[in-house]
Amino acid sequence: MSDELSDLNDLNIYTNIYFTDNIHLDIDLLDSSDDSVIFATLNFQAPEFIGNEWQFSLSYGEGFWEDDHQWGIGVKYTLDYNDTLKRFYRNYSTNIKSFFF
Repeated sequence: MSDELSDLNDLNIYTNIYFTDNIHLDIDLLDSSDDSVIFATLNFQAPEFIGNEWQFSLSYGEGFWEDDHQWGIGVKYTLDYNDTLKRFYRNYSTNIKSFFF
């Protein structure tokens, strides 16, 4: 550990917002690991149409430099997953925390 800010490799401020059980928004501010000022990812499911196994994401990032924009689209399939996106992310976060801390 160091008490000097210049030794930090990653400065990140983030939040997670759940609009419903199937819509989740991640917002990262000042992420120095990928040189972005803001990076937002909207994750969602469509259980009434195709079930909870499919998870979709739309992302947007704004870099430190002018005209440095990142757009992304993602699809994730989890075999036999029959639960909500909210529970998926909460279980994932809990498992990561218990593993590292």
